[in-house]
Amino acid sequence: MKKCFIAMLFCLLSVHLSAAPAGWFTEPDQAQEASRSRNLPILVIFAGKECTDSAVLRGKLDAFRNQIEDKCVMLYIELPPASQWGKEFRRKLQRTYPFLAVESGIPLPAIYMTDAKFQDLNIREPRYTAAGFRKMVLNGQEKFAAAKLRTETAPQESAATTVKETPKKTAGRRTRTEAASETDNTAKAVAKKKKIYNSVEQAKEAERQRDDNLDKKADPPTGWFIDKRKAQEFAAARKLPIMILFSGTDWCGPCKSLRRRILDKRNLQNLVTDKCVALYVHVSRKGWNKVRSEYPFWKGRGVPSFIFTDAEFNVVGGDLRDRSYNGISNAIKAATGKLR
Repeated sequence: MKKCFIAMLFCLLSVHLSAAPAGWFTEPDQAQEASRSRNLPILVIFAGKECTDSAVLRGKLDAFRNQIEDKCVMLYIELPPASQWGKEFRRKLQRTYPFLAVESGIPLPAIYMTDAKFQDLNIREPRYTAAGFRKMVLNGQEKFAAAKLRTETAPQESAATTVKETPKKTAGRRTRTEAASETDNTAKAVAKKKKIYNSVEQAKEAERQRDDNLDKKADPPTGWFIDKRKAQEFAAARKLPIMILFSGTDWCGPCKSLRRRILDKRNLQNLVTDKCVALYVHVSRKGWNKVRSEYPFWKGRGVPSFIFTDAEFNVVGGDLRDRSYNGISNAIKAATGKLR
């Protein structure tokens, strides 16, 4: 009898520990409805049932709750390990959360700010602190309000334009002034879009990723990305190759030496923001299979190792024998030449 009681108590504790934090939604449709009715953005946390970092974050959420619960709708989604995701599960996940890249699995825990339609508001993940979560949610509120304002004013502007239109305009005839103005606005929009993808913004983005890095073992050099999707985005916009370094600086002696001798030098930091997009991939002692599944072209070649790709991760250059500044510079030039 005593053993049965202990077993039942253990089961109850297990269920309690894996349950969502108090005050958090666990059903996406309920969170969306609450977002619409309360006119608030949604803070979504994807956690893993067997993920240590998720457990650490889960233990802190109750303490953060009073900082954010009146400023957003809180949604907590617990996912099984990526190895257990079937095709149907991936489809359902992608349909429900269109901003997720589910093909290679999601690094957990993952934290997003969205609107009621689950459109990503593109706000960085915070550190595991109350202040970090509060800052993220406040930024989410601003973007949420701005997007809502644009949606509300667009129909009014459209109606005003319709009232002012003459029969000739309705027939598709525009004055030269209007055509020139439209061309000018298009040119400005294109210029504005290109402006955010320069070397200065690339350096700022890399620094933001270092500041927001929750896995402190994955400590990238200055100027290096750790966000795979952002690296692809900047590489595509700037038409630059991606230089990927597979490294384990928390345990690998040659990796530490390369970092100290070359990667932390200012001249190389300037090179990787001007001539390429540098992506740092941390390989832990027991994480080789995980990295190999996410970057199949690496094939577990060892660390440290360099591979050059285009923005779609098509390989355009292999590992480097010469890992000096000149060797890396020449390899970047060769990879850039293959993109043209």
